[in-house]
Amino acid sequence: MESDDMTARAQVLGRRPGAPISLGDAGGAMLLGHEELRFDHRAFYKQLCASMPNRSASRRLIANEALYTCGTENYNIYFVESGYLKVSLLSQSARQCLLDICAPGDMVGESCLLCAERLETVIAMTPCAVRAIPRAEFLETVSRHKLVEASLQYLTAKLLEQQQIVSHFVTADSEGRLAATLLRLARKLGKPHQGRLLIDEKITQEELAEIVGTTRSRVGYFLKRFRATGLIEQPSPTTLLINESRLDEYVQSCL
Repeated sequence: MESDDMTARAQVLGRRPGAPISLGDAGGAMLLGHEELRFDHRAFYKQLCASMPNRSASRRLIANEALYTCGTENYNIYFVESGYLKVSLLSQSARQCLLDICAPGDMVGESCLLCAERLETVIAMTPCAVRAIPRAEFLETVSRHKLVEASLQYLTAKLLEQQQIVSHFVTADSEGRLAATLLRLARKLGKPHQGRLLIDEKITQEELAEIVGTTRSRVGYFLKRFRATGLIEQPSPTTLLINESRLDEYVQSCL
């Protein structure tokens, strides 16, 4: 079985099966490729916003401005209207973990449904516009306009995504986790371009390292390998072209 795994992964990278390669443990389900598990969060966002009272105003953020920080009390849920934000946690040893990158149509701050104190920090990566919805108003709108099922589906989709990310940390090495991260970001942020998915928002190697749980130098090394084997292209320092089908095949071989 181990020999079969090594052969499959080597073939994706275009290398001979016997060449040295670092493998994660086999096993684990890959949910990213399952169409039936994908949730159209942007359609949910439009439906929810159409039901919201007009008094909910947009808030504009400049790049690197915090929407809220860990430890503060905040009873709002936020919908991203434009721009990109990053969600991160700071460990007791002051090590930062980048949990997610939010794009237009995403919802952030759902933890206020459970408690007011924020456990995470959300910072604008680019100039952003977000719409703040007080918790009580959100719950009232969801109930009044029969959006409970759609809301549960949205939250369940996010839970499944987080479960998948955790499974990658258990079943894949850092190279496989980076590949899975790029695939997830491409499907979330990418735009179709010449048969590829184009990520045109700069995501630094440091930020990728924080998501994957490795060093910036290792991320740079893996990206170079991915470019050499055609899994990704980098037309400019701020853009990435993702070969979705090949990268998906590679991620599957890592699990």
